[in-house]
Formats: sequence, C-alpha cells, structure tokens
Amino acid sequence: MRSTMSFFAAVVSACALSSAAWSQTVCTQLVDNTVLTGVGGVACATPAPNLFNAGTQYLRRYRFPSSCNPPVGSELTSVDIGHAQALAGGGVGSQPAEVRIYTVVSGGPDTYASYTQVRTENILINDGTNIILNVPLSTPLPVSSFAGQDLVVELRIPDGVAAGNRFFPGINAAGETGSSFIAAAGCGIADPIPVASIGFPTDNYLLDLRFTTAAPPVVYCTSGTSTAGCSPQISASAQPSVAAATPCVISVANAEGQRSGLVFYGLDNSGFTPLQWSATSTSFLCIKSPTQRTPPGNSGGTAGQCDGAYSLDWNNFQATFVAIGQPWGVGDKVFAQAWYRDPPASKTTNLSNAVELTYVP
Repeated sequence: MRSTMSFFAAVVSACALSSAAWSQTVCTQLVDNTVLTGVGGVACATPAPNLFNAGTQYLRRYRFPSSCNPPVGSELTSVDIGHAQALAGGGVGSQPAEVRIYTVVSGGPDTYASYTQVRTENILINDGTNIILNVPLSTPLPVSSFAGQDLVVELRIPDGVAAGNRFFPGINAAGETGSSFIAAAGCGIADPIPVASIGFPTDNYLLDLRFTTAAPPVVYCTSGTSTAGCSPQISASAQPSVAAATPCVISVANAEGQRSGLVFYGLDNSGFTPLQWSATSTSFLCIKSPTQRTPPGNSGGTAGQCDGAYSLDWNNFQATFVAIGQPWGVGDKVFAQAWYRDPPASKTTNLSNAVELTYVP
C-alpha cells in the first residue's frame, strides 16, 4: 500500500483569522499570518478521489534570536496551526493529531535524531476548511529552558488511511521568512526537508509560536500600622496560572510577631473605594465583597516585634478547597489582602495593604 502514496494538494476557499488580544509575543515566519489563502497545502496521501492522509508531518524551525526573540522571562504557552481542509472518515467529525515541540542545537541538522522532543499535545481537529486553531501547551515552556538552542514546531498527522481521514495543512502564499518543512515516511521522506524542494514553493505553513510575558502582580492600597508599630506588606511571587504551571505564593512580611491572621481575596474591585477599617483605625479594607477567606495561620516571629510573616501557596489552596472564582480563566482577577489579630487596636484587628493578580495561561 505504501508504494501507492504520493503528494497531493488541496484547493479550498479563503477564511480570515479572528484573534483575541493578550499580552503575548507571536513569532511567525509568514509574511501574512492572519489569513489562509485559497490553495491548500500538500499531503502524503492516497490517490484521488480519496486523498486520505497517509501520515504527514509539517514543521517550522525558529532560530533564536534571529527569527524569534521573545522577552526574557517569557514562556511558550501556545501554538497556532492552520488547516486548509480536514475531513474525518465515517462522519465522526474530527481526527486526531499531535503538536510537538522540539529543541535542536543552534546550527544542528534537521533530522529527528538531532531533535529533542520537549512537549507533546494530543489534539482533535474538527472538520472544516481554512481554519486557524490555537493549541495551548498544558505545561508552558520557559524561554530560559532552551537557551542557545532553536525550537522546532511540528504538526503531526497520523496515518488516516484506514479511518478515511483527509487532511491538508493551512498555508499563506504571500511569502515566508523561514522554510516550511515536511516529512512523510510513507512517501519516502524520513527526516524533515523544505517542502519547496519537492516542488511546492508556495506551501508556507502557518505554525506560529505564542509567548506570554506576565506583568508582575500589582501592590496597591495602604497598610495599617499595628499597635506595636508594624506595617505588614503583601506581595506575590508570580501571577497565577490557569494550568497551575507556575508557583504562586502570596507573602506578607513585616507583620507583628505571634499574631494569628489570614489572607482573604475578592474577584472584582471595579468602582470600589477603600474603606477605613474603623473610625480610629489606620487600616483600610481594600477589597470589594464578596470575599473568600483562606486558612488562618500564626505569624511566628517575636511578640511585639515586626518579624512575623504569613504565606499562602495559592495553587495548593485552589487545588484543595472549593472557593469563589473557580474555575479560573485567563485574564481573571484576584485581589488579596491580609487580616490579623491586634487586640489593643480598635476593632481588635488590622489589615495589610493589598495585591492585584491576573491569571495567565
């Protein structure tokens, strides 16, 4: 059966990409990555009229920093892929595929033996024509983890002959700044080669990388001063992640020693003006209700001194307790503040300042 496989191209109509704004750096090698053009890409497939994909891999290689230069501290969080035509056999409506990310030594050859696979996402591609699909990585890939190396992104279509699956990749013929690669063992190409080298110079694949650079959490409002003269300061180690891919710890420093306290949070501070905790208090309530308490703890340190602290592992709290805000989505806000016992104070308690967090992928 393999000897009957050849490369065939598809012809379909054009369709525009609709994208949502997020603080990301997009690396593309297409002159125009916003639309797929009418002529579909090539596939290792059975002869017409079936054109069932017999297993084809579509790749791009990004060289750092010449063809892709995301900010320091950013993470690869998703990949955009395009397909000109997808039609699953048997009327099931979707077909399986994989998106793989490899690292390769800068200047190294384009062979699977030289690639190191670092991420794999199993996906289902729904039937359709000229569609651009965003594929989130279940575990983001920090830029720091592949310093000095290139990244290869691959859309891997398995052998779909038995299932009757048809697939052709999405392209834009306006031009590219780096080569589109293809591999297909069933058509005699074991390792990636430029698709232009087999007679398809305008098969410019849409395989884009999206890097997210999270702005740091924002501290706001005013901390009250305890009766011992302590002014607790809240902070967060990082923005929280929907995939819990990055540690997020909320910390309160400079707290009065040996006081019980906790962190509480809200979800929406729009239109809210901080409220004085009591008529004679130096503290302000900086979070709009409704709010959620987290488990209480002791500040430790020395009584009467400002060497106490509180700490909340945000990811662990969210995984352990049912709480407001769940399930979280990208862009969701969290407003957190610390409350602690201070018996000599008015209202017998005081508050720290507050911190605003924003969920990232």
